[in-house]
Amino acid sequence: MYKKIKNNLGISLIEIVVAVTLFSVVIILALQIFKSIVEGQRSSIAAQDIQENMKYFFEVISKEMRMAQGAHEGIDCGVTPYYKVFNTNASGTDDDELYFENKNGDCVVYQLGADNRLYINRGGSGFEPVTPDEIIITNLLFHVEDDQSGAFKTQQPTVTIMLDAEVVTKDLHKQEIKMQTTISSRYYE
Repeated sequence: MYKKIKNNLGISLIEIVVAVTLFSVVIILALQIFKSIVEGQRSSIAAQDIQENMKYFFEVISKEMRMAQGAHEGIDCGVTPYYKVFNTNASGTDDDELYFENKNGDCVVYQLGADNRLYINRGGSGFEPVTPDEIIITNLLFHVEDDQSGAFKTQQPTVTIMLDAEVVTKDLHKQEIKMQTTISSRYYE
């Protein structure tokens, strides 16, 4: 019987330490992989939030801009009509403010606010935000392609909207996106 017990020596301390070390390494690697998957998922959700919110903005502005009317003398949009349909605050074609007359004859102004949110003003009713608090616009540009007011009609009025947006969250999950679209008016003289 003594011989039988002597042959079954069991596990040594070194074997236990090696086994625990290997098990710990495997667990730590698995946790790191899980953590990177969760962080990737959070980043993709943040990017999806930006895209969905900006899609709403583009839908709102494109529906209204497609039905924009030509500038009339009686409508005061805050700027002298330089172009027939779409105008910016600047004398050139690029600016962060856009003015036009909607189908109801109201002056519509889209602009970037001091808090980096997009705002709209319809008919002088005051500026209302179009984008939510968690989305900030770091860069906004309206590029107008239209004939000058009083000039012979040579081109379809279009506005190209270019913007950079990001989600206000932890820096770890900060997502930035550049978006651009071109919208044309259905206004014909």
